[in-house]
Amino acid sequence: MITTRNTSLWFVLAGLALSAGGIVATATSPFVHSTTPVIVVGLSILLPFGVAAELHVRYPGRVLAALLVAVGVAYFVRSLAAIDSPATYSPARAFGQFSEVLLVWLMLAFPSGRLPRPWSRAIVVAGGLSIVLLWLGAIATSRSIPAGGVFVPCGSDCPPNRLLLTSAPTVGEALATLFRICAAAIVLSTAAVLADRLRRASMVMRRVLTPVLLASIARTVAVAAFLALGSTPTVRGLLVVSYLAVPVAIVLGLVRGRAYDAAALERLVKGLQTRPGPAQLREVMAQALQDPTLEISYWLPEASAYAGANGLPVALPPMGAGRAVTRVADGSGQPVAALSHDPALLDHPQLLEAVSSTAALALETNRLETEVAAAAAGTITAVDAERRRIERDLHDGTQQRLIALRMKLSVAERILGPDARRAQSVLDELGGDIDSALREVRSVSHGIAPEILAARGLPDALSAVAHAAPGEVHVTAGHLARYEPRIEAAVYFCCVEALQNVAKHAGRSARADIELHDDGKNLAFAVIDDGIGLDAQEPDGGGAGLRNIRERVAELGGTATITTRPGGGTEVRGSIPLAA
Repeated sequence: MITTRNTSLWFVLAGLALSAGGIVATATSPFVHSTTPVIVVGLSILLPFGVAAELHVRYPGRVLAALLVAVGVAYFVRSLAAIDSPATYSPARAFGQFSEVLLVWLMLAFPSGRLPRPWSRAIVVAGGLSIVLLWLGAIATSRSIPAGGVFVPCGSDCPPNRLLLTSAPTVGEALATLFRICAAAIVLSTAAVLADRLRRASMVMRRVLTPVLLASIARTVAVAAFLALGSTPTVRGLLVVSYLAVPVAIVLGLVRGRAYDAAALERLVKGLQTRPGPAQLREVMAQALQDPTLEISYWLPEASAYAGANGLPVALPPMGAGRAVTRVADGSGQPVAALSHDPALLDHPQLLEAVSSTAALALETNRLETEVAAAAAGTITAVDAERRRIERDLHDGTQQRLIALRMKLSVAERILGPDARRAQSVLDELGGDIDSALREVRSVSHGIAPEILAARGLPDALSAVAHAAPGEVHVTAGHLARYEPRIEAAVYFCCVEALQNVAKHAGRSARADIELHDDGKNLAFAVIDDGIGLDAQEPDGGGAGLRNIRERVAELGGTATITTRPGGGTEVRGSIPLAA
């Protein structure tokens, strides 16, 4: 049975074999007179295979390891150009050039192994076509293959070109020039794409990408210098260092990734010791993973859907939406929660698995709390719907009949003559009774949000209330967004209750201010008056209206405080979580 580690072992053995072959070919070459080229060739072939073995263990399902193996094989082919044999030298020079395209592909595809953007795919395709059409075309029409590079030690005394099809020096030189121009454009485009990726990368991705992308940019600059300046000793040294830096940087990125994994788990365990609730758990996990965009959705079995910590249904982001989703299950495989996070975390599969198992108990506990919140949210919604039904029924039925009866009594008053004093008195009494009934009917539907709140939002609705208030009332709201209807209704009625309290207890000359503020997490409100204050016996406000304020805010997971200063007014303040 072939396992991941067995495959990695084969990678190492293949690397050792090909590296030994390249070393022998270089060491026995009549064109090589020092050990430096031999060492460079051996490292250039062996290093990609070694890194591929480690990558295959960490990411067994990705093609990144295969790309590194292909790079190592291509550099082995290039090393055969040191052999003083036309039959070996010519194919090595012709097809060894594909090593640069593979290296560009590797740099652009790290760490996922996929080319993420159309520009990246276009660069790789352009590199392959430039070799097939221009480089091989130049070789097929030139008596001698253009020399240069670390793997071509023969200089001007190279073996003859055995791949010559027809001698056309002018065509061959033109194709070689076009190839160099295309190669320069490709490496510069590669550098630009890599720099842009580094600029746009998230904090999590930069930890792994930074060393690799910096080494990759250095490699593309070195190749550009070779194409522009030729094969000088300095340029050859830069080519060697920048090439070896790419696989070394990949290893460094993996080491940094593992260090991040360990630190993230340590932060998570420390945060879980505080026994966080649903809202706090999101903060703990986001800080541990250093992903401020992380969101937690809890599975509700009865609804067969996910919900936020507030119990309201949520939809998981679709694939390819710039987000990734990791589902968490309990020991029996039943879903517990789903983590929506930075896609860069997919490059840390062991970390995600460890996080899921470490936080499973906290997620399961909070899922149960979310079920309670979902039930409460459903209850509140049902109550609001029932209130609206009662208001509609009263408005369309009983209230209209009472209004019609009141109008008829008014007509009767005008018809009766002045002598019917007793009848007039009875009619007056009936009119008063009907007016009282109307007030009672309207009080039944108290708590239903007015149309202006649903249509235009809190600032306009409260401004209308302020305009109709008996005293001076000012509203300060700034630029507020629209919120869930139940949040807007709660804030509206809390402010109305507080204003009614002002009218009853603050005094005729009292002035009131309504303040609304959205800090991104909570919607806060305040009703402040400069009246005489509440009864000293009840400093925190014990009236039914003020109790209603606390109850309304508490239903949505918020808090409300009522403070008073004898002779200095009363402040009613509340805050409701926007994601409650």
